[in-house]
Amino acid sequence: MNSITVNANYFMPGVAGGDHSFKFGGYWRDNDGFNSTHTPGNAVARFPSSAELASANDCATQAVGCQMQLTRDGQTEYRLTNISVYGQDTVTHGRATLQLGVRYDYNNDQALASAVTANPLRPDILPALNFGGADPGVRFHNISPRLGLTYNVDGSGRTVAHANYAMYWGQIGTGAIAQQVNPVTRVSIRYPWVDTNHDTFVQPDEIIIPGGNIANYLALTGNWNPAAPGSPTTANTVDPNLKNDRTDEIIVGIDRQIGAGFAVGANYVWRRYSNFQFTDTLGLEPSDYVATTFVAPPSTCPGADGNRISPANCAPVTMYVPAFQTPSISQLTNFTTDQYNRAFNGVEVTARKRLSHRWLMNTSFAYNSTIVNNGYAGAFANNQTFQEDPTNQANRNGFQYDYLTAGSGLGNIYVNAKWLYKLSGLYNLPFDVNVSAFFNARQGYPEEFAIVNTARPNGAGTATILMNPVGDTRLPNYGNLDFHVDRPVKFGTLRLLPTLDVFNVTNSNTIQGVRTTQNATNANQVQAITAPRVLRFGIRFNW
Repeated sequence: MNSITVNANYFMPGVAGGDHSFKFGGYWRDNDGFNSTHTPGNAVARFPSSAELASANDCATQAVGCQMQLTRDGQTEYRLTNISVYGQDTVTHGRATLQLGVRYDYNNDQALASAVTANPLRPDILPALNFGGADPGVRFHNISPRLGLTYNVDGSGRTVAHANYAMYWGQIGTGAIAQQVNPVTRVSIRYPWVDTNHDTFVQPDEIIIPGGNIANYLALTGNWNPAAPGSPTTANTVDPNLKNDRTDEIIVGIDRQIGAGFAVGANYVWRRYSNFQFTDTLGLEPSDYVATTFVAPPSTCPGADGNRISPANCAPVTMYVPAFQTPSISQLTNFTTDQYNRAFNGVEVTARKRLSHRWLMNTSFAYNSTIVNNGYAGAFANNQTFQEDPTNQANRNGFQYDYLTAGSGLGNIYVNAKWLYKLSGLYNLPFDVNVSAFFNARQGYPEEFAIVNTARPNGAGTATILMNPVGDTRLPNYGNLDFHVDRPVKFGTLRLLPTLDVFNVTNSNTIQGVRTTQNATNANQVQAITAPRVLRFGIRFNW
C-alpha cells in the first residue's frame, strides 16, 4: 500500500456567535493484493460416513455419496484506489456544543492480468487461462454526514446530555468487487466419483459426468462457465447500479456527576445495516426451489456417551432443492432495504469513579438486540429475488443475528449476547501495593443445532439446515474474574515492578463450544471450555 495523508486544524474563536474548531484533511491510497492458491493433487476425494457405504471408505462398490472436487489453481492480483476527504466544525456557544461534519470516500478496484495452468486430470473441463485484466465498472462515491449535539443541562457541567447521528459506508478490500469478473479465481467443481482401483485417489476415468454434460455438477465455487470453460473472460457481471453497504447510527444519552470524581450515564443506541451485496444466480428465483423433508439416517445420529452433553437429535428438517440444474452465471447486486437489513437496538448504563481516596472503579451493563429482517414471507410469495435458496430463511428472519468466529481455529462458535456486564476496579493499599480485579459476564452464545445434507441434487451442494430459530437455544452464561497485584520498587533511577496475575480466579469450566451438527459422529460433544486458572509472575524494569 502506498498512501499520502494530510490533516489540519484551524481555530476561530468568537466568530458568528461562537467558537469554532475546524478539522479537515484526507488521504490517497493505492493498494495492491496478490494471491496464489493451489490444491495438491488438483482434486479432492470425498468419502461419506461408513454407515452410508457397504464398507468403510469403499467407493468402488457403491457410488452413492462418493464424490470428488476437481480444482484449478487460483492466481489473482487486484488494485484498489481509495480517496477520502473530510471536514468538521465543532461550534461552542453557551451551554451547547455542536459538531457538524461531512466525509467523502471514493473506491475503485480492478482485476489485473494473470494466468493459471490447466487441471492435469481434466484439462477439457478446467483448461489453462490467460486473463488480460478487467474493470468491473463500479466506482463508489459515498458522502457521510456527521451531526452531534452536547448540552450542559444545568449550567454547572454536572449533567450533560448528548445526541449524535452518523452514516458509515463499508470498507472496500482489494478484489471485493472485481473478483466477480475475474476468471482466474480458484475453481472447485464437485462430481460423483467411483474409486474403481481402490487406491482412494482420483483418476480421470473415475470421475462421473452425469449425462456427459459438464454443467451437471453437484456443487460449484469460483468463476467458471461450463458453456465456455476456456474463455479468458467471465460471463459474470456486476450490477452497474451496485451500492456500497451502509450503516446509519443514532446515539442519545445523558451523563451525571453525583460526587467528586464519580459519574453515571445511560445511552440508547440504534443502528440499521443495509445495502448488503449478494451474488444473484441469473435464471434462478426463490420459487424455483422445492421444499423437501430430509431425515438423517439413524446410523449417523450418535447416542449419549461420556463426551457429550446430550444424545444427537436427528428430527426431520425442511430443506429446499432447485427444480433444475443450478446455472453458473451470476451478477453481483444489492438487497434493497425491504429485502434485507439488520436492526440494532441497545441500552447501556455506566458508572465511573476516577482515582481518588486510593481507589477507582468502572462498571457497565448493556442489553441489546440485533434482528435480521430478510423479507422472507413477502419475497418468497411474490417471487422476488432476495436470496435464491430459501433454506433456513424461516429460522433467521425476525431472529437474532450472529456471526461465526474466524481465526481462532475453533469452529461452531456463533457470537451474539443480548446482555453483557463488566466491573473493574483498583485499590491502592498501604506501602504502595496496588490490587485490581476485572469481572465480566455475558449471556451464552447461540447454539445453532443443525442437520447437514451433502447430496442435494441439481448443483445445490451442501445444506446446513437449522433446527431452531437463531438465539432460541444458547450455551451456558459466561462469567470470569481476573486478579492483579503489583508493588513498584525504586533503586535510584531504576524502577522495578513485580506483578502477580491470576486469570480465572474461580477456575470455572463454562462450556464455550459444542459440536452442533446432529448427524456428525461427534454430535453434541464439548469442544471448548473456559481456560483453567492461570498464575503469572512477572517483573518489569524501567530506567
